[in-house]
Amino acid sequence: MEIEPGQKKVHHVKCECEFFKDVIEGYKPFEVRKNDRDYKPGDDMVLREWNKETSTLTGREHRVTITYMLEGYPGIEPGYCILGIIDY
Repeated sequence: MEIEPGQKKVHHVKCECEFFKDVIEGYKPFEVRKNDRDYKPGDDMVLREWNKETSTLTGREHRVTITYMLEGYPGIEPGYCILGIIDY
């Protein structure tokens, strides 16, 4: 994976508490996302823990790097993608 200088993006996204915990603990090395941000392998994501019961951010964040992207495949809803992630 080769990234041209200046092309890497950092996406700040909400991540529900239960999924945030699973990413932090290493059980969930992927994200399923609507691809409305033009995600690309090599981009970073800052997962911002979101409490859906109170509709608030908890203040906790975790940065990951996108290593893989799958979209346009049977079983994946159009406009959505599966992103492979690793800790930043």
